[in-house]
Amino acid sequence: DIISNKVRLVDEEIRSVEFRLKEARAKAEEWADASTEDGKIYYYHRETRETTWDFPKPRAKVQEVENELSMLTIKRKRLQDGILDGDDEEDIKSTLVDDAVFSVLAEAAVATSKEHFQVTEASPHDSRKTDKVVENQELESRVIETRLGEVTCLGVLYRVVELFSSLLTVEQQTIGPSVSCIYSPNQAKWLRGDRDEWLDQVENIVGLASDFRGKSSHTDEDTNSENIDVLEGKARDQLLKKLLSRTKDVMKRLYKQFTGSPYNVEQIKAQEAVVRAVRHSFRWNRALDRAQTFSQLGLLEAQLRHILDLKTDSKFRRAAKSTFNILIKAQQIPPY
Repeated sequence: DIISNKVRLVDEEIRSVEFRLKEARAKAEEWADASTEDGKIYYYHRETRETTWDFPKPRAKVQEVENELSMLTIKRKRLQDGILDGDDEEDIKSTLVDDAVFSVLAEAAVATSKEHFQVTEASPHDSRKTDKVVENQELESRVIETRLGEVTCLGVLYRVVELFSSLLTVEQQTIGPSVSCIYSPNQAKWLRGDRDEWLDQVENIVGLASDFRGKSSHTDEDTNSENIDVLEGKARDQLLKKLLSRTKDVMKRLYKQFTGSPYNVEQIKAQEAVVRAVRHSFRWNRALDRAQTFSQLGLLEAQLRHILDLKTDSKFRRAAKSTFNILIKAQQIPPY
């Protein structure tokens, strides 16, 4: 269910934080304590012999990550007890739509359709009533099939928009024209023209995804209800395949901006991000080439944020949600 899915996401965050904690502790061990003759404590680096009166940043980083891990552990325990904190319900709704959500929406659509089209029982000797039962059954089958098609297509649409909302937010906060800490050694070329071309590519893909729900709505003559046109069968599979291919290209181009020489960026945090991006480049691109669903692409987008050490805090979520709402409104995508 939804809470179980939320627990799974928290578990993934805990594993990620535990990995960061292991790295932070390794760096913190490079620093040792010492004291002067009058008892004043100072710190020195075991290898470089650098000394400082201030508490070393690697040690402070350990405390920060330990606190983050403690908060996630408490959050996981509360979720297991069925307790939702503050924005948890909103976070659940904005989480990338996956197959489990598809099935929930589909079951709800089927249940709603069955309530409106109840098949009446008739005597086998009453031919007129028997014909009416058959007619109602056929009508019910058509309505359920239509509703399932709508739910599936809207689910794909929302998944695509959610993914690109996160990708656009990552770009805005790491390499865009207004960031304070530039993560990319290729930012100059990116801002001269590559960025505009990339944004156009994103816009075209989101527009292409809108074809899942057709160009217009229509009224079903049998049920007198308004339905959206949806792609079905082979046409839907072909469009999905095209979307996956183009989305991979967009993600690959964005990742490429963070690979290069770490000496071409100034801040230490950005230099470390570039080193990690180069180190994980082969495996990340191989996983991207092998991805077959938007759920897998969503996980790779989250992995990109982890590689860049870009925190998914309230600021990031607000920016992503704002971008999500703009894309939904621009493409006139109906609510699911």
